[in-house]
Amino acid sequence: MTSINLGFEIVSRIGVAMQPSPERGSKVWGEQYHPFASAVTVSKLLKLDSDQINVAFGIAGTYATVPSVYKYFGLVEETRPMREVKLGWGWMSMAGTVAAQSAHKGFKGGHGILDGEQGFYIMAGSDKCDFNKITKDLGETWVINNTEYKIHPSIAWNHPLFDATRKLVKKYKINPEAIEKINISGMAMNLIGDKNPRSVVDAQFSLPYTVATTLLSEPLSPDLYCDNKLSDPKVKNLLSRMNLNHDKAADADFFSHQKMRFSIEVVTKNKNNFKSNVEWPKDQPATDKNILEKKFRLLAGTYFDNERVEEIFQRLIN
Repeated sequence: MTSINLGFEIVSRIGVAMQPSPERGSKVWGEQYHPFASAVTVSKLLKLDSDQINVAFGIAGTYATVPSVYKYFGLVEETRPMREVKLGWGWMSMAGTVAAQSAHKGFKGGHGILDGEQGFYIMAGSDKCDFNKITKDLGETWVINNTEYKIHPSIAWNHPLFDATRKLVKKYKINPEAIEKINISGMAMNLIGDKNPRSVVDAQFSLPYTVATTLLSEPLSPDLYCDNKLSDPKVKNLLSRMNLNHDKAADADFFSHQKMRFSIEVVTKNKNNFKSNVEWPKDQPATDKNILEKKFRLLAGTYFDNERVEEIFQRLIN
């Protein structure tokens, strides 16, 4: 467990430190630093010394994937439907594991992969790195304490507006059939503004799909992305009523301050307007254990009967 926590801690600090400027991030972006997580974890398990870990990091960085986010993530016609491997985390984890094993077996060289003007942040497509963020309060504060749980089964960028839409539906008892139009504004709309998702992965990365199914109060089960739901006339109707605005100032806020800003306006046929502005993490609700338990039971129940689900749940919490 210590080894896993260390891997999570170090890779999170590296990732935050090497976030690009808004200008660079609009052109090239990814999360190529993930090989360092498994490199740290396996290095700890193998009891490598500092020189060996330095070697392991050099190998892990060399094996990192290219920053391919914008080739598949967004409305890129030639890549649709979207690929199912996302950023290649499985391969990156394997790369870090092999890197630590190689250092353990005697591989040499490759020191200082993170450092200098040609350091890993440049290799991975960023244009800056705040090295102080990697070591600040190291051993005193732990990033893992800020771990968040995904309540909605989609990309994290969809979550602020999912929560805001859900609250609007609950507060105003919005009838989906009475909706005339839906105006949405926010960050990354050129990437997550897909109003015609063609596959499960397309839909998971589609903010309009998340909003439409939330307005319909669809359960957050695997059926949310089944073929019948993707082609559901009710979902299609709401998608066709959406107007999207790409807020580039919100993009800059994301890269500079890790903020996610969106707004939604639901206009009904009798001209009622329901609005919400949301910014995470400022407006982010605290993790609700009851919601997590409900999510676990719902997902586990697709594979096991109620008795088995309860047995697994009790083992987990005890």
